[in-house]
Amino acid sequence: MPPPVFSVPNDLPGLRVDFGIVEGQKLSLEFDPLLVKVIGVGKDWPETLKCLIDGLKTMGLEGPGMRTNVPRLIEILTHPVFAEQQGEVYTSFLTDYMATNKTAVEGATKDEKMIKDKTSTKEVAISAPMAGVIYDVKVKVGDIVADEDVVVVIESMKTQTEVATSVGGRVTAVNVNKGDQVGEDQPLVTIAATSSGGADQPIAEDESVELQVSSRTAIEQRGNTEGRCPTSMWCKDVAILDRESGAKGKGHHGNRTIPGVLTSKISPESAAGRRNTEFMEGLCQKLQERLSEVDKGGSEKAIALHRKRGKLLAKERIRLLVDGGTEFLELSALAACDDAHLQVHKGAMVIGIGVVGGVECLIISNESTIKGGTMFPIGVKKNLRAQQIAESLRLPCIYFVDSGGAFLPLQADVFPETGGKGFCNQARMSSKGIPQLACVCGMSTAGGAYIPAMCDEMIMVKEQGTIYLAGPPLVKAATGEDVGPQELGGAEMHTTVSGVADNMANDEESAITLLRRMVDTHTMGDTLTPGRLICQEPAHLPWSHPLVSPSTMLCVVPAPTGPAAGTVLATINAYEVLVRILDGSRFHEFKPRFGTTLVCGVGRICGGPLTGFLANHLGGPLTSQAALKATHFLMICEQRRMPVVFLQNIAGFMVGKNYERQGITKDGAKMVRAVSCLTVPKITIIVGGSHGAGNYAMAGRAYEPEFLFMWPNAQISVMGAAQAAHVLTTVSGKKDADALKAMQEAVTKKYLAESSCYYSTARIWDDGVIDPRDTRKV
Repeated sequence: MPPPVFSVPNDLPGLRVDFGIVEGQKLSLEFDPLLVKVIGVGKDWPETLKCLIDGLKTMGLEGPGMRTNVPRLIEILTHPVFAEQQGEVYTSFLTDYMATNKTAVEGATKDEKMIKDKTSTKEVAISAPMAGVIYDVKVKVGDIVADEDVVVVIESMKTQTEVATSVGGRVTAVNVNKGDQVGEDQPLVTIAATSSGGADQPIAEDESVELQVSSRTAIEQRGNTEGRCPTSMWCKDVAILDRESGAKGKGHHGNRTIPGVLTSKISPESAAGRRNTEFMEGLCQKLQERLSEVDKGGSEKAIALHRKRGKLLAKERIRLLVDGGTEFLELSALAACDDAHLQVHKGAMVIGIGVVGGVECLIISNESTIKGGTMFPIGVKKNLRAQQIAESLRLPCIYFVDSGGAFLPLQADVFPETGGKGFCNQARMSSKGIPQLACVCGMSTAGGAYIPAMCDEMIMVKEQGTIYLAGPPLVKAATGEDVGPQELGGAEMHTTVSGVADNMANDEESAITLLRRMVDTHTMGDTLTPGRLICQEPAHLPWSHPLVSPSTMLCVVPAPTGPAAGTVLATINAYEVLVRILDGSRFHEFKPRFGTTLVCGVGRICGGPLTGFLANHLGGPLTSQAALKATHFLMICEQRRMPVVFLQNIAGFMVGKNYERQGITKDGAKMVRAVSCLTVPKITIIVGGSHGAGNYAMAGRAYEPEFLFMWPNAQISVMGAAQAAHVLTTVSGKKDADALKAMQEAVTKKYLAESSCYYSTARIWDDGVIDPRDTRKV
């Protein structure tokens, strides 16, 4: 390439220009060639910005074949968002705010423009979308290619990019060889077109799924409303085709699979599909029955007394608080569900995430119809877990206080270790600017009095809410003083005399209306963007539903059969889960042919940020290859600030002499280390089994995912029931066959009971059991 001719402005104050090349130097296309570095200095941001813009506008970089990014830089510097954010941009700024695929034909890629230009001749030239080095040539003269086949791979900016044809036909010319340097728009391959591409015929229901992913940059613009970055396979979903047109909600596109779009091989109407659905419907029905039971709250007598006092139930308060038309995501709804003795449903509190005034908030509401809303050990654990979520996601916290304090018979389990931890969390979150708001609807006694007192602002309900460190009976015993609840700590006194409370409402409905205004005030113009800290991308981009309905999710879990039913890990196809939860069923898979027991890739859910997914495939164990693939992928997610979703169905790591010699322990440790060091949000869903070290590698509870949910068929334990029974009977040393059989049955029964999703959720080892059909929504 001939050296460029420079014309540098030397008379602009505050402008400095450094050259990256000298005259006669040959430029390499393997890396981004730095020509000129321009530095602007000013007394403030506007002056600095003007200095840079003026310098670039008056700078000349010219020469035969010379193309620079000067116009693009000027476009960025003059963009209003760039100016407003004072240069604080991020890697996907171009794709979010600026069109990147500028072509002579509006809305078409270069390939498509050439097709339109040459339709009459039927000769189509496939050109280079960028300057680079030919990494590989996939075709030769005479080959027959189909629409979207990859013909050439270009390496540029240390990224390999596949160039695909947009027509089908016969290759008549190959103009490049491996290792050649090419310029942008240089013809690579010429094709005598026999079709214009496109696929409109449905494929057979039983046709096998092609899980191919193309990382080509000539992204089709049909139906594409998002800007695409043409130089990076990890910039948004550049490798994913936006082929909404013609899909019509079906899982198939034409007579072959579109690259990047998943399809399903399982039909809910097939014999296996119906059997699987029937099995899972039974489990989901059991789940709904359990949820309905605990949703009732306390006993009928307690509820009647509560109503007589003019008070709302915990869930009624929440329904009035959250925005109409939005859903409330309840957390740990089945806490203590297996405690038949105490019957502390939900831990005597309802907790979840709801939208208030357009802001996602954590809402904690005491259920005073259960043991007076007192704090049980399980309730304390549930409260602390909720606060952990709120702090991690910076969600404003709203407390409906109606509690008699600690449950005294179990004070030893409530006070010494975790006593007051919730107040500590409130103080820390408040110091970080995470709003803490309270509405006192009933008693707020003893340590519980600190819940509203530690808040940034609170409301008390007149003649209903009370706050005091010691109630009238204890005051009488300690001081001999006779005093009533309202006189001691009622709303009237605390809003006029002590100043403990900030606002008083005549009833709960009025209090909730005021509470909504408080949320708006405390989050108005905040820089915390509660619930939106996943990555610096605009939320709610245009999105489409999965091509396979989430309502068919139940058919993907194989119904157990035979004598080992319930003790064998289900062979769930990871792609069948992904195709039902991803926007448009689009999925860019990472290393699809390597470490195939683990599926890694990126996609979106409901227009949210680009998200990394790791899913165990067919219940296969993690091998060294799978662990290394995951480690690499997680590093990319961390670097690109992409949240990560783990879909667990894992028996553990592969074991055996050969695998140990291959270093499975060290490779597994690398994956565990990568998971441990992730700073982006993690969400874990156990769709099958979660056993052994596989639990660690797939972000189990100890690795602090922001959320962890389980399907009703899920199991979690150090190893499977069958494996545990075999190990324990082997090491027992018993010889009698009957004794061994009895021991094996006892161990299996114990493990099955303790690995159940209900055993887990009752102890808040997870954040709830969900219907698989709600996975995408949750």
